[in-house]
Amino acid sequence: MAQGKYARAVRWLEPEVKAGNPQARTVLGNLYYLGLGVPRNARRAAELYHAAAKSGYAAAQVNLGNLYRQGIGVNADASRAYGWYRQADIHGSPAAEYYLYQISVEYTLSPLQQATANERWDRLEQLVAEPL
Repeated sequence: MAQGKYARAVRWLEPEVKAGNPQARTVLGNLYYLGLGVPRNARRAAELYHAAAKSGYAAAQVNLGNLYRQGIGVNADASRAYGWYRQADIHGSPAAEYYLYQISVEYTLSPLQQATANERWDRLEQLVAEPL
């Protein structure tokens, strides 16, 4: 990919994605999101991020949170974005704390709304059970 051979990277990633590799799913999601080597498709990116995020892969959880925050490929949902950022924070993402702060300021989530989101999305299984 560093050489701009995105279509080749897609061919290499597809078997890994089918095997369930969360890192490969996230990278392929990035390619769909950006339209590199494949047609741009934010919905497909969200599906790939979701598949990786439900396994606890923090990078995918952050990316999925970003899609929900911006309403790209999925319906905008600040509460769900907050939930994915929270899970990313739990799974060790250094960026998650920043995004949690940003969403609380950007969307002015009140302390009560944050507490509700924390309670609603307390467990990864709860987020995973929600359809995209």
